[in-house]
Amino acid sequence: MLRYFAAGLAVIMTVSACAYTPHDVEITAQAPKTKSTIGADVKVNLQVIDDRESQIVGQRGAGMIGADITAEDIMQVLAAELAVIFEANGFSVLVPGSNSDAEVEARLRAFKFFVETGFFTGAENASVVVAMEAEKNGKDFDRTYRSSSEHAVVFVPGETSINAKLNAALSEVLRQIANDQGFMNFLAQ
Repeated sequence: MLRYFAAGLAVIMTVSACAYTPHDVEITAQAPKTKSTIGADVKVNLQVIDDRESQIVGQRGAGMIGADITAEDIMQVLAAELAVIFEANGFSVLVPGSNSDAEVEARLRAFKFFVETGFFTGAENASVVVAMEAEKNGKDFDRTYRSSSEHAVVFVPGETSINAKLNAALSEVLRQIANDQGFMNFLAQ
């Protein structure tokens, strides 16, 4: 009996140790590559801003305890994938300050992961929010794109699960932006 107790304790200690190991999210989210010529001959200045309350994505343990989760590459990946969306629609993407037809500002408002505790189980929560603001010919466009998910879990999530949940949420937000014909039409007019 003592042997089973020791084996069970070893498993619990191994699983809970993950909660105290820092993790940097590997960003693999990708924008859809749907091709369009709607933005042909339109130059767009794209500026991507980190507008989050904190650059800490969350903590690995339940109840906002444990080691920090970070995402060092989120801003570079977000900027690159937004450029892919615009270029796939025929727009020429320029750096801010260039002579362009339209100004686009993307603000990363949330990129979060947290674990809630429950009586027997908990929940993994991922949330991504990107606000897009654009200006063209004296007119403004403003829309916020969101994705969130909650999944019941029994153990503290590992790196693979954290990466998968956050990348799925970011991919969903990129899909929403790419499929927003009102936004693309606004920039193309």
